[in-house]
Amino acid sequence: MFSLGKIFVPVLRGGGNRITKVGQNPTFFFGLTRDQSEAMSKVETNPEQNTSLARTSEADLNSAQSVKVEDRLMFRLTEILAALGYELVHVEVQTHRQMILRLFIDKPGGIGIEDCALVSKALDQPLEQLPEVTELFKSGAYELEVSSPGVDRPLRKEQDFMRFKGRRIRLNTFRPLAAEELENNSYASLNPRQKNFLGELLGFNSGKVHMRSNIGNAEIKIPLALVAKANLDPDFDFSDQEQTDSKSRQKRN
Repeated sequence: MFSLGKIFVPVLRGGGNRITKVGQNPTFFFGLTRDQSEAMSKVETNPEQNTSLARTSEADLNSAQSVKVEDRLMFRLTEILAALGYELVHVEVQTHRQMILRLFIDKPGGIGIEDCALVSKALDQPLEQLPEVTELFKSGAYELEVSSPGVDRPLRKEQDFMRFKGRRIRLNTFRPLAAEELENNSYASLNPRQKNFLGELLGFNSGKVHMRSNIGNAEIKIPLALVAKANLDPDFDFSDQEQTDSKSRQKRN
């Protein structure tokens, strides 16, 4: 299972069944390094930690009834993966025709297929003990997909918008934004119904994503709370290849 710039390792979980696949025909085994094994053993052998994985405050989670279950799950898994040296970039959940839990991970130097397999193995026990997983999949079977973030990496956290300053991004909001929200009256009057934005990421400050829109190079600010989705926008340059193809056609003719 592949997507542009991404590596997936699908795993069927639930109902006592677990099938791990690395590509179509797995050709290698995988396991944890010594440091990673020690990090996981501290979680697996401590019952108190098992019931409070990746949290800073159980009270905060339980009291935040408006927090989406996916966000609570990401909050819990972030610390587990950090102990293994990985960053949890994003969590996606599908509960309609297919039951899928999709995790996007990253680390310095990038993600390979062995990293996806390792994380899948490391999460085997912890996932079974998280109440959010039961809430999402009702104790039934689901497919776990561990993926690299790809060239169109999702941007979710404040740190993401600071880290990728200067890169081109694509951002969607839940609704059109008012002039005071964008902090640009003229831009808002010219684009009153805009929810899809493309432009250069200029940074993050005071709860807002600062970007330079591709429409008139206008600088705008978008409240993070109103961002439905944001991704890096890869800028593929095919001009050289097109010129080569054009010359080849001319020679043939």
